[in-house]
Amino acid sequence: MSIFSSIWRPYSQAVLSYMIAVLAVTTTVVGGVGFNRISGFPPSPSLFSCAIMFVAWSRGTGPAVMATTLTILAFDYFFLPPVYSFSLHLKDVPQLVLFAVAAFFVMSLCESQRRTIASLRRARDQQQLTLRELQQTIHALHLERTGRKLAEQRAHIAEGDLKTYINYALAACVAAPGELKRVDG
Repeated sequence: MSIFSSIWRPYSQAVLSYMIAVLAVTTTVVGGVGFNRISGFPPSPSLFSCAIMFVAWSRGTGPAVMATTLTILAFDYFFLPPVYSFSLHLKDVPQLVLFAVAAFFVMSLCESQRRTIASLRRARDQQQLTLRELQQTIHALHLERTGRKLAEQRAHIAEGDLKTYINYALAACVAAPGELKRVDG
């Protein structure tokens, strides 16, 4: 079951992204047709650009390309004369080309933003890893420093004990020089 799930998951995310692209364009077209019927004017292409920006920002380049294609087809079919037809007059071609260029520009900006965000997240994760490593190093150095201080204190105590022993031994030798010969001899 987990193998099937791990294989299906990327496909289901892609299908969801493309479904959201279709839904965004459909919603925009329905809103545009409603606006056209109420006002008698075709909707502004910026309305359709908003749908493409949303798809490009939230779902990526592939779904945004599909949304752009569907938007151009829908705009031609529903709003350019002759309405409800895919026939295209030569005078309408520059408008559609300009819209397509603007849509692809928006998609490239959104993709650039997505890459930048991903790069910043990777940099943040790397910095957090480096920070954890530095904290571990600082902790190890603190432990080493504490150990060295203890060793210095023990050495100082041992040095004091040794000085005391040497002073005692010298005092004993000065006080009883004959006894020293007996020990040696």
